[in-house]
Amino acid sequence: MSLEGAIRYDRPLEVDTVGDPVPHFARRIPPNATVLDIGCGPGVLGRLATALKPCLLDGIEIDPEAAQEARRYYRDVRVADLGSSELAELLPGRRYDIVICADVLEHLEAPGRMLRQIRRILAPGGRLFISLPHVGYAGIVAELLTGRFRYRPSGLLDRTHLRFFTRTELTDTLTMNGFAVMDFGGIVKPVHESEFGTVLDRLAPAVREGLLTAPDALIYQFLVEAVPGRSAVLPAGADWSQALLQSNRPEDALE
Repeated sequence: MSLEGAIRYDRPLEVDTVGDPVPHFARRIPPNATVLDIGCGPGVLGRLATALKPCLLDGIEIDPEAAQEARRYYRDVRVADLGSSELAELLPGRRYDIVICADVLEHLEAPGRMLRQIRRILAPGGRLFISLPHVGYAGIVAELLTGRFRYRPSGLLDRTHLRFFTRTELTDTLTMNGFAVMDFGGIVKPVHESEFGTVLDRLAPAVREGLLTAPDALIYQFLVEAVPGRSAVLPAGADWSQALLQSNRPEDALE
C-alpha cells in the first residue's frame, strides 16, 4: 500500500482553523500526552499541537521528504509503508495516550488490521482519533444520481482511496476490531462549497429536497474518538460482510 498521491497536510493551517480535522485534533490532545500521528505528512499536526500545549509526538510517514520536515516537531518519525508494517515492531515498547489517523484508514487495503495494531499500543485510558471521508455525502450521492462516480486528485473521491465508509460501516468496523465509539461528529460542508460544485442543480427539486433531508447528508468528513472496548461482537443487525471486508486477516485475534 502506498499513499503516494494522497493529500499531504502542507496547506496553511492554524490552531483556530475550522472545517479541517488536523487543527481539530490538535486542540483535542490533552496537555502532556504522548501521541502517535499515523500518516503525519510534513508534521502540521505536530506544529499545531506543540504550539498549544506541552506534548510528545511520534509519527509514521511513507514519504521520506515529508518525514524529514516533520522531525522538527516530533520526537521520532519512522518512514514506513503502513500496509506492510507492524506498529509494535516500528515502535517497540512504546505506548500512547492518543493515536491519530487523520484521513488514513481509507487508503488502506485492510483498515481493520491497522485498528487492531493501534489497540495494542494504546496506553491504559488511551484514545484513538479518526477522520475519514463520508461516502454518503450529498455531493457524492447527487453525482451517482446523475450517472457519475468520478475519482479526483484529492477530496472525498481521491484516486488513492480504497475503502469507503458511512456512519454505520465505520461504527461496525471499529466494533469488530475492538473499539467503542465515544464521540462521533463531523465536518459539515455545503455541496456548492465542495468539489462537487453545482451538481445539486442537476437534480429534480423533489429529489434534491429528499437528498438534503437525509441523515448526515452534509457531513463531508467524520470525526471520531474511540477507546478500546471489551467486545469484538458486532451489534444486532450489523453488516458483517462490510466489516469483514475491512480486515483481510481475520486470524489476527484481539488481545
